[in-house]
Amino acid sequence: MLWATRDTEIVGRKFPLLGRERESQHFPFASLARAGAHLSAGNDLPVSDPNPLWAIYTGVHRTEPREDVHARGDEALTIPLEPAEALDFHTALDAYTLGSERVNELDGFTGAIRPGFAADLAWIDGDISEGHHLGSSTVNETFVTG
Repeated sequence: MLWATRDTEIVGRKFPLLGRERESQHFPFASLARAGAHLSAGNDLPVSDPNPLWAIYTGVHRTEPREDVHARGDEALTIPLEPAEALDFHTALDAYTLGSERVNELDGFTGAIRPGFAADLAWIDGDISEGHHLGSSTVNETFVTG
């Protein structure tokens, strides 16, 4: 999701290859979700930052968070890339949690807080509910399999 911005790389190198008529279909996350697709998200390490909070921010806002030191160009921070393709917070979060569970075929082992499930938890220093503070929050600690 982190690439769904008007970054100079996208605007200067990718859009000319796509052509104007296909720009609106670049990273069509919301269209896919509306069509019933199960979204799964991750990162392109080492090409992009592995911070899922920044990527979720981008999925919701279609701009990069100001805290992202890798953002290139003012448009990446200020002008949403195809705002109609923005996801709501819960859909973007699900792509990084339940979507990863599905793609890794971990159904019945992860993806919920229940007895017998792996207790993977992330302690985040801010309230990210409803998508607020995604750019400025950081993960203090991660607990894997409880």
